[in-house]
Amino acid sequence: MVDPYVLPSCGHAFCFSCLAEWQKTVKNNAATTPPFPFVAQASSKKHKLSCPACRADTPDVQDSILQKARLLAARASNHKTSKSEKITLRQEALAELDQSEK
Repeated sequence: MVDPYVLPSCGHAFCFSCLAEWQKTVKNNAATTPPFPFVAQASSKKHKLSCPACRADTPDVQDSILQKARLLAARASNHKTSKSEKITLRQEALAELDQSEK
């Protein structure tokens, strides 16, 4: 499995790029062909995604990666963080962003 990603809601693991592409397809199909079996309409018109294996609600993997990168960058900006830790956190944030573009 390339770049495994574990869904926090159920623990199932998938290849990150495969899961991201699948979620993108689900969202696109849900917009044009309702009802799509893997998506539930939320009141805000934003689609709730589910695990392909067990249908547990799951976050959008792209959004999750971006949130993690933002948190790492914010920690790196903390004035109490050592210089070496700031470098490490920034590198981790950039790696997360790089993963989201694959």
